Amino acid sequence: SLANWMCLAKWERNYNTKATNYNPGSRSTDYGIFQINSRYWCNDGKTPGAVNACGIPCSDLLKDDITQAVACAKRVV
Repeated sequence: SLANWMCLAKWERNYNTKATNYNPGSRSTDYGIFQINSRYWCNDGKTPGAVNACGIPCSDLLKDDITQAVACAKRVV
């Protein structure tokens, strides 16, 4: 649920829309307030074998306007 995502946003990155976290094992990065991963959900141009299921650049997940991040999070759940 979106409520669960908001809880994650608070405790994972304290509502920081600019947050990133590199995952060396998968060579992917988590982006934005919801820490959405580049392996499956967005295109950062760096992640090998990325799917981009949300059809957006990962940079859209780092904006203060979280409209795209919310839309992508809804696809994830």
